[in-house]
Amino acid sequence: MNKLWLIVKREYLTRVKKRSFIIATILTPLAFALFFVVVGFIFSYESDEAKHIAVIDKGNILGEAGGLPDEASLRFTLENRSLEELRANLKNTEYDGILLIPPINNLYAQTYTVYYYAEGNPSLDIESLIRQKIAYRVREYKIQSLSLEKKQLEALDTRVDLDPEPLDDSQADSSKVASAVGAIIGGAMGIIMYMTVFIYGMMVMRSVMEEKTNRIVEVMISSVRPFQLMLGKIVGVGAVGLTQ
Repeated sequence: MNKLWLIVKREYLTRVKKRSFIIATILTPLAFALFFVVVGFIFSYESDEAKHIAVIDKGNILGEAGGLPDEASLRFTLENRSLEELRANLKNTEYDGILLIPPINNLYAQTYTVYYYAEGNPSLDIESLIRQKIAYRVREYKIQSLSLEKKQLEALDTRVDLDPEPLDDSQADSSKVASAVGAIIGGAMGIIMYMTVFIYGMMVMRSVMEEKTNRIVEVMISSVRPFQLMLGKIVGVGAVGLTQ
């Protein structure tokens, strides 16, 4: 037991006394906070900058609507010019991109592709908005082309919600809040556990590799059992993780 304690003590103190351990302990939370701040700033910056998109409706999918509704971050303008002309002179126009809507050859097809031309790839937010708007217009176009009743089709789309109710009515609000908080905490703890096992498992592996390289392990195995050596390393590195 004394030998096991010595191994644990050595593994723990060797890492805790390193300058890199102290720096990582201080900077890691700051790095996480800075990361989320930067990501939030990037997304807010992209959403504040409105994109002006030229729309070429070759299949007359937009029909009587005359275009796509604008958003705070998106403006659409129907264009009669050809795709080749707009692509060649895009930099000289007020547009940030070109949206090509091809004809629908098969009304029963479950997939449909539109094409977006721009200097760079659109952000996930812009791409999601375009998909939603086109999907809605394509649905309206198919309903009209197939002579279907819109109200009957809308009646088929039923959203089902599950509302958990406690046996005691006085605990209704607290039960819902506790469920939401529990889900958030559970997800966060799962991510933390995964990162902890991954990072400190790598530390155990590095420790073994270092001692094999320096031939220290040959001396240690002659005085302790391999099980004690590995257990001491795991406990020592685990204590480092709890400290950090």
